[in-house]
Amino acid sequence: MQSLILIVIHILILISTIKISYKLKFFDVPDKRKIHKNKIIHTGGIAIFFTYIIILANYELNTEIENLVAVGSILVIFGFIDDQYKLTPGMKLFFIFLPIIYLISEGLYLEDLGEYKSIGRIELNKFAIIFTLLSVALLVNSINYLDGIDGLCLIIAISSLIYFSIITNNENTNQLLIFLSIPLFINLFFNLFNFGFEKISS
Repeated sequence: MQSLILIVIHILILISTIKISYKLKFFDVPDKRKIHKNKIIHTGGIAIFFTYIIILANYELNTEIENLVAVGSILVIFGFIDDQYKLTPGMKLFFIFLPIIYLISEGLYLEDLGEYKSIGRIELNKFAIIFTLLSVALLVNSINYLDGIDGLCLIIAISSLIYFSIITNNENTNQLLIFLSIPLFINLFFNLFNFGFEKISS
């Protein structure tokens, strides 16, 4: 998949999503924790997710990546429902813990915290599952709160993908990471600049 084609595809998906959001009134209304003072379209993440499905369809993925995509779909739906209907704290915890528990059941969890010169490898042992559950839940919840600051979540995501593309030695993986960053850059551009639409949250 060429970068230019991907850019066109995502812009078309994003504009279609924006138009649907206007018709169905999918807006994020300002509150005390939000930085913005005007309503914001909160379906930018859905546009990114659909573009990601198209990107990933062009790659042969292992089971672990497919599981992450499945979990990502749950989080996208959760984020949209929360923005639209303001879920209770209990429901938020349920939607956060559900996909994490699924990943852990598939064997995806932290077994150690890495190796350090002074203290060696930090093994989590019997605390591995609970540590993974709590740390990922904290990360998801933190990002959810950062959503009130224009473009910050997108900048964090883009920086993470760039970092991984720098440290990876696999050309195929590197290309995939670059492709995954393109929709984020486009959404950030739409988020920061006015193109005749309301600002777009991702």
